[in-house]
Amino acid sequence: MNTDKKKQIPYDIEVEQAVLGCLLVSNKLVDEVAADLEAKDFYDPLHQALYEMIVGLVSEGPVTPLILHSVMSAHPGMQDVGGHAYLAGLAEAAPALSSRDIHRLAKALLDLSERRELIRIGEELVDCAYETSREVPTEKIAAETADALVKIGTVGRRDTVSVVDVMDECLKEAELALAGNKPPSIKLGFGAFDKATGGLMATEHLVTAGRSGAGKTAVAVSGATWAAMHGTPVLVFALDGSAKSWAQRSLCDVECRLHPEERPIWRSKFRHGTLSNLEITRLAEARRVLHGLPYDICNAPILTAPQILSRGRAFAAKHKGQMCLFVIDFVQKIADEKWEHNDSKETRVNNHVYQMANLANLTGGVAWSLAQMLNKNRGGNKNQTGSADDELPIAEDIRESGAIEMSADIGFFPYRRAFSLSRKEPEKHDFGGSVRPEWSEWHNELEKVEHIMRFIGFKIRDGSPNVLNGEYWCDMGSNAIRDERPLPIPEHDKAAEQLAMGLG
Repeated sequence: MNTDKKKQIPYDIEVEQAVLGCLLVSNKLVDEVAADLEAKDFYDPLHQALYEMIVGLVSEGPVTPLILHSVMSAHPGMQDVGGHAYLAGLAEAAPALSSRDIHRLAKALLDLSERRELIRIGEELVDCAYETSREVPTEKIAAETADALVKIGTVGRRDTVSVVDVMDECLKEAELALAGNKPPSIKLGFGAFDKATGGLMATEHLVTAGRSGAGKTAVAVSGATWAAMHGTPVLVFALDGSAKSWAQRSLCDVECRLHPEERPIWRSKFRHGTLSNLEITRLAEARRVLHGLPYDICNAPILTAPQILSRGRAFAAKHKGQMCLFVIDFVQKIADEKWEHNDSKETRVNNHVYQMANLANLTGGVAWSLAQMLNKNRGGNKNQTGSADDELPIAEDIRESGAIEMSADIGFFPYRRAFSLSRKEPEKHDFGGSVRPEWSEWHNELEKVEHIMRFIGFKIRDGSPNVLNGEYWCDMGSNAIRDERPLPIPEHDKAAEQLAMGLG
């Protein structure tokens, strides 16, 4: 690297002069560039003032060099360059440009302006990194720098658009949909849910909240795996588990899809080392289905919200042109940054969840946040069984729920009655060794609901959350969640199948 090379601040005075001259010659071009170009995008202070004045005056009538000079004559810079003669020279030398040409010049100025902003951010980063006496946490320096970099080219321009332009875009999308070219969306493989939502759209934030053990992670694994199998790049932030656990769930889920007529393989067999040769062969087949898919897991045990945003943006850049799905398991596990420690837990979680929603906006993908719910008895509204601790979940039960519900575009709870029943098993035998009637009643009830999962909607911006409600077949041991129960195993094959799998 040649450190002696003289570095020049990026700017182009001639392009600035050309843009100003064209605007003076043809005031109608102001509307072509004002939405994108700001005064600060000019390097020369006089040019900044001239541009700002032209944009301000054009709404009152024609702006000529003479009129512009009459209101700018007191500006020190005008006197230095020769006053009216300078403005007249800009107009006289201005090239004849079309709307397309003026946009190209404006884009060139934007690029130079953003390069200068990059230099400013870089210099501030270096200064902050050297300045140790201020005791600014490194994480904060990195986070603020990342935020500043993201804002380049997005904040302060292109954030105000014509309503009519947006209407035109909506009508164009409707016409394309009518012709069979629907806008891209992400399906999760849950029939009723996908139909109700039409698929998850770009920049949407999906929230799935559930009590510990209720199945929210199983739902996320099943949905993310389905999305990956159908071409969606998926990045999982496994904050509440390990990459190995997520991979085992995915393998068992895919295997169950490949062999719906077979007994599902429970992932607990990985833990206990009891997989048979046949099961390993079937799981290897599932692995081949997933091989090569853009399906990644970030397995860092501790991640802050800015770190998640950074990794998410990098993943989206790698898969540019595709809508990505980001799964965060779960938001209350996002690590606090050092300067947040004095804030309440709810304030910190609220900040984190809003940043997860921002991840979708920054990347044009979908963020899927899992959220933990409180395990508590609220009393009051009991369900059909009359059990107060088996109530249907409500939004108020989400831990630190302030922003989690508000930030969601779509939100639902996975609910399994079997989950609650399994924790209330009564004594099976009486003193004489006979099976107690209450245990038989409990067991019969559990068998009825063992494979039933319900989605209960609590938020959808475009209508009633009730449209998200649906009932699905589930096998939690194999992480399988389906629209309906797979084909049963024929009775005459059960014994042979169990023997082959090492279960008999």
